Amino acid sequence: MISSNIDFAKKKEWYFFLSVLLFFSVFIVFIYQPENKLYHGYDAFFHYNRIQSLMDAIEDGTFPVYIDSTAANGYGYGTKWFYSDFLLIPIALVAMATNIVLAYKLFVFFAVFLCGYFTYIATNKIFKSRHIGYLAAYWSPQPTSA
Repeated sequence: MISSNIDFAKKKEWYFFLSVLLFFSVFIVFIYQPENKLYHGYDAFFHYNRIQSLMDAIEDGTFPVYIDSTAANGYGYGTKWFYSDFLLIPIALVAMATNIVLAYKLFVFFAVFLCGYFTYIATNKIFKSRHIGYLAAYWSPQPTSA
């Protein structure tokens, strides 16, 4: 009896989390999707070039090992040696199927989402309060204007 109540509480929390995620996903799609331009600031140009070079490597067939030869004024830069492509591989595939601006915005959305999610997990474990976890997750990935 007690375990079924705990399972119901966990399911209820999971459904609340999914509904909040769905709300923000729909909000992001309807607010940012119609605009097909990229605002430069912070590391936008750097990550845009990372996606572009990964797309080129996939198309050329040199994907597992490649050096971005267009970076650093044509001298090349081993970006992959310092930044993992784990999160960028699906983004590059989306960019090849649609366009690179949409894929970059999707990358930023998932980066912000993952930041909030892991902040919630860490804060919830530290303070043992899901309400504080929700507040910390809400405030942590807020982008600032340039």
